[in-house]
Amino acid sequence: MPNTSGYTIIEVITSVVIFAIMTVLVARGYPAWRAHQQLVQGEQIVQNAFRDAQQQALQEIRDEDCVHTAPSYDVLRLCSDIGLWMEAGKGEIIYFADTNNPDENEYDSGDFYIRSETVPSSITFKENRSFVFQSLGPAQKLYSGQPGLEVTGNSPGSIILSQEPGANILNYTVGPYGQIQKP
Repeated sequence: MPNTSGYTIIEVITSVVIFAIMTVLVARGYPAWRAHQQLVQGEQIVQNAFRDAQQQALQEIRDEDCVHTAPSYDVLRLCSDIGLWMEAGKGEIIYFADTNNPDENEYDSGDFYIRSETVPSSITFKENRSFVFQSLGPAQKLYSGQPGLEVTGNSPGSIILSQEPGANILNYTVGPYGQIQKP
């Protein structure tokens, strides 16, 4: 009586072929999935940066004359507006206290560096962008890198994330309270 246990060669070859086809399909889609995940992670980092900067600005509510009458640099930092700087071609977000030329709402060499965060290595910012949360009570305003350019519902700011090598580009709108809105 012949031994009938086990698999035939046809069954084994069929299984290997099916496995190979599935592997090829998954391998082709993985780079696109990974790129999308990095963009999502970059977006989350930017959203968290806005929330953190806004929270810090809310904790440091000050009076209007504080910046102009601060007796020292350390006190000036505590009564300054809190901003975020995103430089074109880089994937770094710099948190800063707007101590130098505070009416310009931009990051420059005299501003107080607080800390920085980086987005995933394949993500960069397409344009220079500066956003400053003004810490004047009772309300808080967000300015977009130009003197007097307040971010409002009618005049939103924008952030453009770019990804190489596939050159995926996402343009996000920044609302008046720092909320990031997808395109």
